[in-house]
Amino acid sequence: MRVMKNYEELTFTDDFMFCKILTKHQDLCKQLIEIILNVKIRKIEVELNQYPIELTYDGRGIRLDVYVEDDEGTVYDIEMQTTKKKDLPRRTRYYQGMIDLNLIERGASFSELKKSYIIFICTESPFESNLPIYTFKNVCQEDNAILLDDDAVKVIVNAEGETSRANPEVKALLDYITTQAVESDFTKKINNAVSEAIDHQEWRSEYMTLAMRLNEERLAGRDEGRLEGAHEKALQVYKNCIERGMDKDNALAIAGISEAELKDNE
Repeated sequence: MRVMKNYEELTFTDDFMFCKILTKHQDLCKQLIEIILNVKIRKIEVELNQYPIELTYDGRGIRLDVYVEDDEGTVYDIEMQTTKKKDLPRRTRYYQGMIDLNLIERGASFSELKKSYIIFICTESPFESNLPIYTFKNVCQEDNAILLDDDAVKVIVNAEGETSRANPEVKALLDYITTQAVESDFTKKINNAVSEAIDHQEWRSEYMTLAMRLNEERLAGRDEGRLEGAHEKALQVYKNCIERGMDKDNALAIAGISEAELKDNE
């Protein structure tokens, strides 16, 4: 069985740490968005950690890693993606749709939909072209000069991208994500925030409590699985861990399955 990470081993790319740092340090969240999008934001007004959206009749929804709004009403959803997903494009589409449904009240005007950015930071390259950042907008196929202008933008950050094709700030960010090398003022701030977080007793207790709760679910699922199919139950426990913000390695450890077993069921 895989060993779950100790709290001291968490890094910025672990969902728990990623969410805690960006929601506690509003200035770092703001600067991260500015670096990725190459924009300037005056002020962040709303900031939510692990923000749940459940709109379907059966309660199925999404849990956003970091959801923020700036003072102009623009919405930013920032997700850390530590595993390579074949369905990443559809995931961005689903997140966009759920956020839009959550933003607009029933019967309200479509003009009330806010400009939004869905940002996925991927530790593994999502496409064959090794760009550091991919920005997607709806474009007319017959005339690429015509944008749909629906104010919905999807951005995928590729930590394994060719850093020579990125500006210095983006390069430093990508290098930090992949190697934890501190090469800029921003990554130094992030690294210091991680170090401080390791000594944060309340967060440590929260992480340990979450780990114990998920482990209890795994054990319950294993016992129940003896009658109903242990493998299927383990996969469900893994999915529950991921939905609660657990990174892949920890989720596999909690579920008690290997990466090979997971890939066989993807």
